Amino acid sequence: DLVLTVEADATYEMDLKLFHDSDATVAGDIKIGWVGPSGATMNWGVHGANTSIASSTNVGGVNMQTRVIGEVAAFGGGDSSGTVALAFGVLVTSSTAGTLQLQWAQETSNAVATNVRAGSLLKLRRIA
Repeated sequence: DLVLTVEADATYEMDLKLFHDSDATVAGDIKIGWVGPSGATMNWGVHGANTSIASSTNVGGVNMQTRVIGEVAAFGGGDSSGTVALAFGVLVTSSTAGTLQLQWAQETSNAVATNVRAGSLLKLRRIA
């Protein structure tokens, strides 16, 4: 659902505010990754609750993972009241224009759905 068009031979600053929720009793958690145009590179990081956290209140354990495009990061929290994770990065496109798209899924199989919530926001700002 979160996808933006990018130009060829460009550099972008990426910022994602991801509101999400999952089951509080058996954490389904969430994992995210990115797909971009052919030849694109992106270094990105995410700041979210550890996968061991099932609550949205008083989250004491956070992770600050770094990845490259094509890799995934998993994080937790987000019972029915929801929580937020912040991702950021730098996308560099090659000679191919296209789209940058967030991909997400439940980290651990669980009968209670993991959801990306309304109000989540993906922004790109061209810096070169």
